[in-house]
Order: sequence, then C-alpha cells, then structure tokens
Amino acid sequence: MGVYLYLNQRFKMKSFISEDDIEQAILKMLEAAPYSYQVVRCDPSPEKMEDLNDGTGRANKKQCVLPAILRESLTKLNPNIPSDKLDEIAHELSRDYSGTDITATNYTLYKKLRDGVRVKFIRDGKSDFDDVAFIDFDNPENNTFTAVSQMWIQGRFNYRRPDVLIFVNGLPLVFIELKNSTVKIEEAYNKNLTSYKKDIPNLFALNQICVLSNGFETKLGAFNASYDYFFEWLKSSEDDKIDRKYIRGEGVSAEYMVKGLLNKATLIDYIENFILFENQSIKIIARITSSWV
Repeated sequence: MGVYLYLNQRFKMKSFISEDDIEQAILKMLEAAPYSYQVVRCDPSPEKMEDLNDGTGRANKKQCVLPAILRESLTKLNPNIPSDKLDEIAHELSRDYSGTDITATNYTLYKKLRDGVRVKFIRDGKSDFDDVAFIDFDNPENNTFTAVSQMWIQGRFNYRRPDVLIFVNGLPLVFIELKNSTVKIEEAYNKNLTSYKKDIPNLFALNQICVLSNGFETKLGAFNASYDYFFEWLKSSEDDKIDRKYIRGEGVSAEYMVKGLLNKATLIDYIENFILFENQSIKIIARITSSWV
C-alpha cells in the first residue's frame, strides 16, 4: 500500500498529513512486499533515551550501527575470511567517529563500502590475503535492509532521535527527516539536519543519502551539501513522466521516494554508482533526471 493511499484511507483528506502519519506509512510500505525490510520501531519517549533495550542491539547509545546485523552480514558475505579479522572490522565500523573530520571519514568509509578492504591472515600455515566486502552489489537481495524509527543516539551534548534511518547490513546509509505537510521542508534542513550534524556527527560517518520530506515534497542531498544542492525526487519508476502538480496535489512524494529510491536494487545501485567525491572533500550524489531514477 502506498503512502498516500494508506493516509487517504485513514483520514479521507489530502490537505494535511502529519509527520507521524508519513513516518508510519513509510514504515508500513518498507515492511511489506515487495520491499520486505526488517523494521524496528524504537520508543520515542524521553525516559527511554538511555534504555539499551530498544530493539537495535547496540552496546551503547553512541553507536550508530546495528552491531549484530553488521557482524552477521560480514560473515555471510565473507565466509572465507577468518572470524577474528571480521571481528576487527566490525569493531572499527562500530566506533565513535565524532572526533574526526566527518567529511574526510565519510570519504574513507565510502571507498571501503564500495571497494571492500584487503586483509592479511594466515591460512593453512601460510600468509594469505583476501578482500572483505561490506555490501553485495551484484545481488541486492543478499544484503540485509533495516528501517529503524526514532532511534535515540547519544551525542556530544544531547540525545537526538532521527525519524527514520535506513541500514544496509547494519550500516546507517540513509537518513530521513520528516515534517508535517504544512511545514516547508527547508526547516528539516535548517532545524534538524544541521543540528544533528552538530550534535550526533557520528551518524554521518557512514551516511550516503539524506532525505527530507513533508509528504508533498521530498528532497535528497549529501549530508554536507548546502540546501540549494538538495533536489526533488520526482519519479517512482524509470518509465514515469515527471508531473510536479500531480505529486504535490495527491501527496505522493514520499511514496515515490520509497518506490523509486528505497527498493533494494535501486538503492544498492545508487550507492555503488551514483556517489562521488570531488577532491575527497565535496560529496556529490546524482540528481534525478528525466531518464533515470
């Protein structure tokens, strides 16, 4: 069921969609076929900020990965790599990168995600090496996709909880911030994304795509891009014709984003082939065109 259809069945109206309505509709879409994501709904109550029993399996609230899923995925994708080497890699990816230059760290980690990491070890008494993969780009269904809502993260000064985070193999690759349909999505950038980067920079060490949406309008951009470089997501499939009036009038913007970006094959393809860095410091993600989603 699409985001708009779900909302319209519940409220019989198109003039207003709340932030929570959009969030729940996105989660319902992702949970169902054909997407079939694992979905974790954390408790957004302030008294649960420090509660580790939130379904994410984290060792502490500063962690931004899903450690159990990460470790299981590394084993699944790299059955011939010694366990101790995979333990080291999982530990490194689970660390707090807040004290680093997050843009430089993001570049380094993106290269690892895309190209893998070469490790050396002893096999049958002899020195050997192999490449560790973090994502199976050839077989999207071989990866584990998880959507987590309202996950409390301990930052430098505050606890923050993004609306929805999309994890691939336990790694937080997509950030989604939502607003009521009556709020301009620029506020999601100015008031939320900007403050999250300040308060919980560790979340963006592995981030690849940031999504801002109020249901009627959805924009994508790199975490360190200015708002001017965020672009509208306007198609749900490659064959769609762009119709901004219909998208905004019917409130299908978030639905198009789920169908067009978050289906497993497209998301994996996007991460592998449509992200680049200029001079290792300016992150660029592909804009939607009339011929590609």
